[in-house]
Amino acid sequence: MLGSHFQLRVKLTHLIAFLVFIPLLVLVIMLVRAVLAAHQQVAQAEDRQSMVALVAVMDGVAHQHAVERGLTAGFLGSKGTKLRAELSSQRAKADNAERELAEYAQQSHLVKQSPAIEKAIVGVQRLLREKGRVRQLVDRLDPSAGAFAYYSNVNRQALNGLQTAMLQLSDPTLGNEVEGLRLLLWLKERAGQARGAMNGAYASRKVSPLKFADIQFYINEINELQKLIDMRMPQPWQGQYQQILQQSSWRQVAQLEQEFLAQANLNAVEGPEPSVWFGLATDRIKLIKAEADQLSAFLSSQATEQAQDSRQALWLYVVLSVLMVVVVVVITSATMSSTARRVQGIRNVLASATLNKDLSGRTKETAADELGVIGSSIDQMMQELSDIIDRVVEISTNTSATTAQIDDASNRASDCTSQHHSQTDQIASAITEMAQSSEEIAGLTEKTSVLTGEAEQRGSFSQNKTAEAKQSIEHLVASLSESNQVVNELAKTAEEVSSILDTISGISEQTNLLALNAAIEAARAGELGRGFAVVADEVRSLATKSQQATEEIRSVIGAIHNSAESAIEHMSSSVETGGRSMSLFDESMTALQELFEEIQQVRSMNEQISTAAQEQSCVAQEISERVVDAVAYSNQTLTAVAETRQISGELKKSGDELMSRVAGFHTLAK
Repeated sequence: MLGSHFQLRVKLTHLIAFLVFIPLLVLVIMLVRAVLAAHQQVAQAEDRQSMVALVAVMDGVAHQHAVERGLTAGFLGSKGTKLRAELSSQRAKADNAERELAEYAQQSHLVKQSPAIEKAIVGVQRLLREKGRVRQLVDRLDPSAGAFAYYSNVNRQALNGLQTAMLQLSDPTLGNEVEGLRLLLWLKERAGQARGAMNGAYASRKVSPLKFADIQFYINEINELQKLIDMRMPQPWQGQYQQILQQSSWRQVAQLEQEFLAQANLNAVEGPEPSVWFGLATDRIKLIKAEADQLSAFLSSQATEQAQDSRQALWLYVVLSVLMVVVVVVITSATMSSTARRVQGIRNVLASATLNKDLSGRTKETAADELGVIGSSIDQMMQELSDIIDRVVEISTNTSATTAQIDDASNRASDCTSQHHSQTDQIASAITEMAQSSEEIAGLTEKTSVLTGEAEQRGSFSQNKTAEAKQSIEHLVASLSESNQVVNELAKTAEEVSSILDTISGISEQTNLLALNAAIEAARAGELGRGFAVVADEVRSLATKSQQATEEIRSVIGAIHNSAESAIEHMSSSVETGGRSMSLFDESMTALQELFEEIQQVRSMNEQISTAAQEQSCVAQEISERVVDAVAYSNQTLTAVAETRQISGELKKSGDELMSRVAGFHTLAK
């Protein structure tokens, strides 16, 4: 339910954008996190780089002022006669180191982020602001200048600032390396302090207990720092540091320091010349300085390289992120644009088919994706619909023509059925007349039977009264004359029966012809006229039988007629000869006997005619019933034809409506 509701309310392009937005958002979040991580790495690398720079700046401040401290001690020891130019040059270097510290404090973000580092730098700068006053006192060779303590304090503050900065480091590896560098710088500082203090003692050949305690502190600090460096200096710097310890100048300085601490008389210090000591101590300081410089350069190079790598990684992440987002957006936009265009194309084809009934449009989609499959299916459907519409138009046209033919055939069938109905009525009338004629024939045959009965009686009477005939020949002649008249009437009656038979034969022929026409019309009516065809066939069969019976009756009537004519001739001959000769009585008796036999034949034939008339009456009655059925079937046929015409009209109307509807469609064939 949710999916269908969602599909009904969201466009496909919006759905694609939504589906792409989620992974794109996840991708962007991951890329942002990666960029932030890279940015954090850059920040950490910059912090390391800034921290290394701070170490270098603080080392520069401590080193340059340590050198200035040593030159100041030499300058004061020579009462201003030596090292003035070197001191002036070193002061410039120390001032330059101070400026570098000030620039670092202004430019470094680490100072702004870490109040502890800022406080350490401010403490060093606060001490350096007193440097001018100390230098003025040194230039005046004022013993109260406190230059050694001042420069030592500056160096201590700078190196303590390094320790404060180390607490801000989050990289343990860098922290160990910076710690090793800080220890080297402290070692160099203590070595410098020891060099200056012992150089003064060797120069004056005496040392105060307080100064001796300071020197002892410096030497002890050097030994402790060496132990710390052994433990904390990371590889591979540990190996280089061990090589420094094996240098001859280093071992000589260490030996001299131990001998100095073993002095028995502080007022009579024994040892090398100050210049020898100063040179050896300076060599040791240079070794420490070289090691510290190498480590500082390595840290600076490493921090710079890490910062560059981090920046490159950051830019790589940024470029890749932008590139991936752009690629996804471009692909998504292209996909959405292509999808919208293809969907619009499909929509245009369907809209054209729906609104304009134009089935000739095609999406022309050939891609293998879902839209391509839908487009291809729509094209196939449009082609099928186009073919169907073309076929419907063709069928509608043919149906219209066929409907017109059916309508015309229905009209002709209706006319033929009407004619058949009329002819059937005529057949019914003719059958009725034939039935009446059959009844008349029956009546005539009854009369003929009566007459033949009378003739038979008279023949019998003639036979019985032959003797009397002799006596009353005249009466016989008269009787023969009457018989002649009766026979004439019989001949006339036979002629009338023959005429009636002609009428019956004509009726039978007409019935046969009508039945044939009815069968033809029934064949034209098809399925609806099949029952009527059966009736028409039976009518034709009955008409044939009636005609055969009529011919038989005609044959009998002909025989009767011939017999009547023969009787007339004989009677005439009897009448003509009855009065001339009684000698012909025997011949007359014979003739009477023949007449009697013929009358019996006539009687038999009359009975046959009566039977045929009765059968014909029955047949006529049956034909009448069948004709009534035929009339009923004809009425049904008329009703069916009328219904056919009505259905044909409705079919034509539907075909015209279908034609008008499909005519508005535009297919490729059109």
